[in-house]
Amino acid sequence: MGDASRVDVRFEGLAAGRFLTRPNRFVAQVEVDGWPTLAHVPNAGRLRELLVPGVEVRLAPRGGERRTAYDLVLVRIPPEERGPGGGEWACVDSRLPPRVLAAAIARGAVPELEGGRVVRTEPRLGAGRADLLVAGPGGEAMVEPKSITLVRAGAGLFPDSPSVRGARHASELAAERGRRRLLAFVVQRPDARAVRVNEPADPAFAAAVRLAERRGVGLLAGVCEVSPEGISWRGSVPMERYRADAPVPALPDHVRPGLRLLVCGMNPGRYSAWYGMYFARPGNLFWPAMRAAGLVPATSGPGEEAWLCRELGIGFTDVVKRPTGGIAEVTEGEWREGAERLRALLRRFRPGAVCFVGLRGARAVLGPGARPGPQPPLEGAPCFVVPATSGRQAAYARREVFAWFRALARWLEAGSR
Repeated sequence: MGDASRVDVRFEGLAAGRFLTRPNRFVAQVEVDGWPTLAHVPNAGRLRELLVPGVEVRLAPRGGERRTAYDLVLVRIPPEERGPGGGEWACVDSRLPPRVLAAAIARGAVPELEGGRVVRTEPRLGAGRADLLVAGPGGEAMVEPKSITLVRAGAGLFPDSPSVRGARHASELAAERGRRRLLAFVVQRPDARAVRVNEPADPAFAAAVRLAERRGVGLLAGVCEVSPEGISWRGSVPMERYRADAPVPALPDHVRPGLRLLVCGMNPGRYSAWYGMYFARPGNLFWPAMRAAGLVPATSGPGEEAWLCRELGIGFTDVVKRPTGGIAEVTEGEWREGAERLRALLRRFRPGAVCFVGLRGARAVLGPGARPGPQPPLEGAPCFVVPATSGRQAAYARREVFAWFRALARWLEAGSR
């Protein structure tokens, strides 16, 4: 990590282990010295991009007679999940950001709170409590840090799943009067260059943050250096907000041999590509329909494509990879090239079945006669078409879209016949 004086929170006596499974939200089964044991997971987030079976972890012994012998503290970031900022470790202990931020403020490393010092922890805020009360040249500031472990498209995202508590804190900060108020996002891994509010995962939290900003709440974001020696605030990073004209990369394919189902969209919208997630915009029916049909777990949503590919054999791609503001921007040449690319993908990975989401993309590949329901095989893969799920499409009502996804589930259960 570098200079020992820069360690804001030092770790002592961490045990090396490997993650095995997560029986519930707050318990993980891990292996230490060749033996399975239980560890407390001090984080309510999903962490599915980090908690890959077999991944290396670091654990803090808990002591005493407890059900879990350890606290899960660090996870070695899987190589495919590492962002452009580099780094190997993520800290998953969501209790640490207040301590990290307090230490960084004390050493003058947070420009937004320069000259400040923490005068109280857990000050009263509304019906609950915030984490830090900071006194400085400009008066007192109420600061509520949030832990980030999810990085997509080079940006740390909070939350990684719906956070009622987070939305409540944002609302309480908005209602507070007489002090400066800050919502602080602490990325507990080093590979993020910015922070974004994860609206696809939690529209209610995003709405609460927008309201808080209108009422004068400031947003502060920073990234940390993390190692088995400790965790330190490295510096502030910008808060990014979606703009329709922002440059966006293509969405990555999530494919592997042996897929049960390959989901093929038409082409990614700019909003989804900006977040690095499929069917990400709130109001898109894809994820609600998949959940209602029992095709994915009830908690699944945008951002979990890699986990679904790895664990459930559901892959994701698009006919055309270029993000646009709508399918009207896709050229005929792009549809043809996309169809050839998809055929090559199917020949290479041989999925058990393909589901086209949207008639325009399906017809570009299968021909103009494609319609919702089972279709002839493509490169040996049985095909099924469901209507587009975008909130913009008006040809199919919500109940009809859901009915086609239920039909997809029955078709798969019957062996894709």
